[in-house]
Amino acid sequence: MSQFFTAVGVAMLIFCAIWGYSWLEVWRDPKGELADFYARHPRTKAWVSLANRLWVPTLFAGLVSIVMGVMTVGKS
Repeated sequence: MSQFFTAVGVAMLIFCAIWGYSWLEVWRDPKGELADFYARHPRTKAWVSLANRLWVPTLFAGLVSIVMGVMTVGKS
């Protein structure tokens, strides 16, 4: 069971790392280059907004999952 919690936690933290990096590089759109793309593809903007809202809870849940995985090592 501890391996499951650890794997889920690591997957969540990988998502957070990838999303954080892509947010810093692309999605925050500091030059306004994506505004036209968002206007043509509103679903993409909706997905980006959803991922932005889920980022912090996923980070927290990933850390909690890893802690639970560490705490349940050897308990069956």
